[in-house]
Amino acid sequence: MSSGGREKIVIIDCGSQYTQLIARRIREIGVYSEIMPWDSDIGIILGSEPSGIIISGGPGTVLEDDSPSVPRDLLDGGVPVLGICYGMQLAAKLLGGEVRKGEYAEYGRSTVLVGEKPGALLKGLGGELEVWMSHWDYVESPPPGFTVTARSESGMISGFESPDSRICAIQFHPEVAHTARGMEVLSNFVFGICGCAKSWDLENWIDSTVEDIRATTGGSRVVCGLSGGVDSTVAAVITSRAVGDRLECIFVNNGLLRLGEAEQVMETYRSSLGLKVHYVDATEDFLSALDGVTEPEAKRKAIGETFHKGLRTQGKGDRRGILAAPGYSLPRRDRKRAQGQERGCHQKPPQCGGVARKDGFPGSGTPQGPFQGRGPEDRFHAGCSRGDTGAPPLPWSRTCGKVPRRRNPGKA
Repeated sequence: MSSGGREKIVIIDCGSQYTQLIARRIREIGVYSEIMPWDSDIGIILGSEPSGIIISGGPGTVLEDDSPSVPRDLLDGGVPVLGICYGMQLAAKLLGGEVRKGEYAEYGRSTVLVGEKPGALLKGLGGELEVWMSHWDYVESPPPGFTVTARSESGMISGFESPDSRICAIQFHPEVAHTARGMEVLSNFVFGICGCAKSWDLENWIDSTVEDIRATTGGSRVVCGLSGGVDSTVAAVITSRAVGDRLECIFVNNGLLRLGEAEQVMETYRSSLGLKVHYVDATEDFLSALDGVTEPEAKRKAIGETFHKGLRTQGKGDRRGILAAPGYSLPRRDRKRAQGQERGCHQKPPQCGGVARKDGFPGSGTPQGPFQGRGPEDRFHAGCSRGDTGAPPLPWSRTCGKVPRRRNPGKA
């Protein structure tokens, strides 16, 4: 889903566990955001016409040759760039600064001392600032011509900025709640440096998405796979608003829900949300696929493959003229692997919503947008209550160890 011609902040994902949170924070202050993997082509990044770019943190180290990076030309000042944590170290390295391995890590709550020249990013935040740190490497010296804007209590560089403020960086995480006045830092970048206006609104986005779906699908029938979770439910509701009874959904019971929850989900889909839903009980298939599997990423892949197997079972027959709804509500680039390699990759949610081309249906392009990680008030705009979308679809997919066939029926 594009921003519809509105201003946009692109977040370059270097594998941080907070990348989605950064995107959410930007949307919360009224500007559209979109995530792209670090190995995206610079033509694709700049072709999306971003008002600004944020380079996320990440678990890697810029001191290794195969660590996540971005094209040097991205830092030529044509588009404002903010580097956060790993992003700060990467910007320093690419622009001629010096990065070193620390003797100890800075993790958790910390105090940053904002300098007498705070720059545009830390403007109005003078003095001490309580922040959240998570790093081992550190910037020994900033790029030539850049000003140090903040230091930690131990004297490490915690922020630097170019003379024109087009390139700025901070070592701490402004997006997390533990950083005091973090939203002010992000606002300074988005509004003060990038010059954005508050031009994005979720409810308006839903209305425009409904119109896009109608135009894309024409008079075709649409099928959407459901897992019982937030993403696929919201996607189905928005698609239903656009195409009405031409939408048919397939709910695949994976056997990993709480006791009685599959029946509750079906009742919600049909009675509360008015969706036409076909039911597939794939409990045995899922438990067999997960038998003896302990590694989280292997679980994710097994769950995703088994889910789509269930869709293909229900979807047998003539599929001509039927379009597939993705069934997830993040921008497509947000769902793409954060790395072109496995390196620095945090665990991702199982791909268990939606219908893919491999299931035998052509894509419909239906809805992709910013719902995951957002509060119930935002889902309300899509026509879902907290009860409709509040349950995690696969509570056992992220556990350590084996997935048991028998478990405490009262707990996830």
